Amino acid sequence: MMIRTTTVLAWIVGLSSLSAANAFTTTTTTSPNTKGPFFGVRSLSSSSTAMFQSSSSTGSIEISDSVGQMTDPEKRVLELVQDLHTSTLPFRIVVIGNGAILETTSILGPTCKVNKSPKSGEILATMASTDKSFEFHLKLGQVSKVTLTKREVPAEDRTMHVLRFITGTGTPICSLIGGNDTGEWFDTMLEKYGDEIQL
Repeated sequence: MMIRTTTVLAWIVGLSSLSAANAFTTTTTTSPNTKGPFFGVRSLSSSSTAMFQSSSSTGSIEISDSVGQMTDPEKRVLELVQDLHTSTLPFRIVVIGNGAILETTSILGPTCKVNKSPKSGEILATMASTDKSFEFHLKLGQVSKVTLTKREVPAEDRTMHVLRFITGTGTPICSLIGGNDTGEWFDTMLEKYGDEIQL
């Protein structure tokens, strides 16, 4: 089995949070069913994938070659996905569809992969548990705005920290709600992004 690894800094131009510890890596393997060099990422036989190595213990963001060039708004959403993924914090995830509402609580990982849908051609960020009993797919290109708000709940002595993902027509895509334990992390996100991200 051979593994060839080439480090490529700033594969996605415009991710402001890149540092020496945050590098994109292309890994090629010639043996199937082999674990990759990063926790939570599988190497694929006779194929190459770009991976963002995070300083967090959650692992890496794996970016498929099929993704190609992303738009600036997609890169910006992926930067926020990176921050969510590496936080290792649990969020209440609320998705409202036509005729149904889905709510669940989970960390956004430990795996995170970005690929292009073979059917729609849209770029998807997928955060999932190791056994895939939890999978959260976000269409990066459909996000036009993200709001970050705090909501006090005095009766329960807690603060809700809410990230809302919204389309260009104002339709909500999903909400991610953190509790008191997300307060410090949420404050750093407010400092970084402000209370609204326009894409």
